[in-house]
Amino acid sequence: MKNYSLLRELKKQGKISSSFETQLSNLSLEEIIALKLEVAAKTVKGKFYGFPLYHALPNITKEAVFR
Repeated sequence: MKNYSLLRELKKQGKISSSFETQLSNLSLEEIIALKLEVAAKTVKGKFYGFPLYHALPNITKEAVFR
């Protein structure tokens, strides 16, 4: 895993582009998280009822940092 780059990997897979990278850099981390949660909420019709999101945040954050 020497010099591993998620950015490079996602570009190679065609999941992101340079223009997406530019758009992403213009958003704060808080905005990115809020957008990701909003998109996830759409798939469950806006209902996160029963999902321990607040309690899962430390683990989600740690996983993001280690990636």
